[in-house]
This record gives sequence, structure tokens and C-alpha cells, in this order.
Amino acid sequence: MLSERRDTSVKLTDGSSVIISKYQEEIFRDLVEMYGSLSEEALRWMRPTNEETLKKLCSSKNMILIAKHENRIIGHCMLDVYQHFTGKGISSLIVNVHQDFQNKGLGTMMIRVIIDWARSEGMRRIELGVVVEHKMAIHVYEKLGFRTEGILREAHYGMDGKYHDKLIMGLLL
Repeated sequence: MLSERRDTSVKLTDGSSVIISKYQEEIFRDLVEMYGSLSEEALRWMRPTNEETLKKLCSSKNMILIAKHENRIIGHCMLDVYQHFTGKGISSLIVNVHQDFQNKGLGTMMIRVIIDWARSEGMRRIELGVVVEHKMAIHVYEKLGFRTEGILREAHYGMDGKYHDKLIMGLLL
């Protein structure tokens, strides 16, 4: 599990070494740079994430991890922790991996670390929304114990100019 002062070193399926650590404010520019370097395909199913959005997400009380390879941020995993009373212990998962490191186990590893972190902090539930066509992500979420709880019809306006259905998935901790 990720401690307050210790990073977690992991090996990806291709043998690459990656460090997963808690987000620190001084690396904000590097995080913005990672998002700026994502390919159109990597951006295809994610919600728009520009510098202003990242600043809001990173300045709140969210639980945030980053993954680095050779001092370059290549992954971002976050629990957007609900701040209202009725959302006590509930958060929404966001995970994005640079296209050069997809399909190598990094997203799975980051989600496992953040689930452990959430449990240690007394969180109750993690939920997420994922476009139904994003089969690779759905497979990862199911493998980690998330269950489909419903479908939001035409809830995602894609880069293709079309509306797509979104699965709502949840994991009880």
C-alpha cells in the first residue's frame, strides 16, 4: 500500500519500471504536459481535461496518484471525493494512461493502489461512468470488482460528434 512518504515501484507487462506516488502540487505543470501529449485515440472516451479543469481537480480534497517513467508523468488516477453530507465516503474514479503505456497493466495497478488507499481512509464506495464502447476499460473495471449498476442513455457526447450510452459502475469497499 502507498504510504504518506513512500512511492510504489511496479513493473509493467513489457518490463518497464514505473513509480506510482501521491500527487504533489509542484508537479502540476508535468501533469498538464502529460494531458497535452495524449493522442486523439487516448482522448477519445475521456471527459475534456484542460489546465483549468485539472487545477480544480488537483486543488480539492481528492485522492490523486500519478505514475512516472523516467521522470515523465505517464498516468493519472484520482478519486473525486464527494464533499456533501449525503456523499460521505463516496468518490468517483478517474484514470488516464498515456497511449505509450496502455495495455501494459498500468491502469490496473494504479486502480488497485487507489482502492487500497481509499479503504485505508475509510471510504465506502467508488463509482465511475464509462462509455459502453470502451470495452478495454470495462474489462479492467470488472476484473477489479466493479459491477455495472445501470446505463445512462446518450450521456456522453463524443469527439465523433455523436451521443453514446454510458455504463455506471460501482465498487463497495
